[in-house]
Amino acid sequence: MLSKDKINTIVLNIKKMVYTDKKIIYSITIFLPIFVLLLIRSISDQKITLSLVVFLAFLFLIGILYVYISIDDIQTFSINTKLAYILLILSFLCNILIALFNGIGNELVIFHGNNFSPSYNIVAGGIVAGITYLLVKISKGKWLGEGDIFVYTSAALLLGSNKILLSVYLCLTSSCVYGIFLGLKRRRYRNIVIPFIPFIVFSTFCTLLFYNEITTFTKQLLPYLFI
Repeated sequence: MLSKDKINTIVLNIKKMVYTDKKIIYSITIFLPIFVLLLIRSISDQKITLSLVVFLAFLFLIGILYVYISIDDIQTFSINTKLAYILLILSFLCNILIALFNGIGNELVIFHGNNFSPSYNIVAGGIVAGITYLLVKISKGKWLGEGDIFVYTSAALLLGSNKILLSVYLCLTSSCVYGIFLGLKRRRYRNIVIPFIPFIVFSTFCTLLFYNEITTFTKQLLPYLFI
């Protein structure tokens, strides 16, 4: 059992880390409006249940880690693999706890039209982990790094099989648009390196918040594209 002195030491170390590492402050500041928006949509549309509280609590931690890793990638073009691994564990643990609290096979309604299904999420996570692992091995780390496997698998565990497809589309589209913009700015397109994690995180947040709106808009737009 931890003594009072040890607990105080741990708390002081956490406070010191928060105050000295500005990325934590930036991460909380950036993610907080997104979390509040999701919280408002959830509370206004659903009854507060233990499963929903567990999901929101894990999402808060996962979201901060997402932004922190994104800032890391922007600054250094690399990510802390240990943090990405913690992200993966949190996402998996979130699914397990909600499956236990909500019943295995049952879905948690986050808000109208946006459900969280642990069984589908875990299947999607396994598939995405396998695909990204193969891409890393085939490209020898040139297309994706090992940390990207953990981050993308974490996104799949949050979004599930249906939403992850939209997230991948948004991620590839937004990163390509940024790459073209960067190429125009630098007047060259060869050997352009872009941080990929921010686009994974951006697409995950967009899909989590606006999946119904995006799919509805896309369905309305499709007939005009084939005229």
